[in-house]
Amino acid sequence: MKTKVYLLSLISFREKFPELTKREIEKTAGDYAVRTVFSDLFGYDNVEIICDKKPYIKNCPYHFNLSHSGDFLLLAVGDTPVGADIEKITKIHPKTLEKCFSKEEQSYVEKVGTDAFFEIWTKKESYVKYTGVGMKGLSKEIIYPDEVAFFTQKYEGYQITVCTGQNHLPVTIETIV
Repeated sequence: MKTKVYLLSLISFREKFPELTKREIEKTAGDYAVRTVFSDLFGYDNVEIICDKKPYIKNCPYHFNLSHSGDFLLLAVGDTPVGADIEKITKIHPKTLEKCFSKEEQSYVEKVGTDAFFEIWTKKESYVKYTGVGMKGLSKEIIYPDEVAFFTQKYEGYQITVCTGQNHLPVTIETIV
């Protein structure tokens, strides 16, 4: 199965639930996206979402990963491990550049600019989420094994990257209404 990638606007959730915090909106939207997609794709209803090193659905062979930034929530789903990241393209974060980027990556960002920063950052973050190590696994030097591949795309001022197995790369991004 090719990995499926879905994008959900958080704007309608903010309007519908003005009393919720940003974190609560992201959790509510994430639960909605996962439940909707797993029901539509696989016929799983009333899923139990477990948050451990990586989120998963109890007694389900499929994998998923979530990310959110600004006005969007990103969901990647597949039959192999998957990591996803979405970042709103803004200014470069100098401390992140120094702490998490190798000298070669820093030089590349200095040459190319903001787009390069977010391409590298989302690649790193999607990979550590793919492995289940999480943000503590971010480092200056990450060597990506041959069995992983990355799908990247820009969307309305956001950088999206999904990490999964070589033969499972998604083709498109679908929206969830």
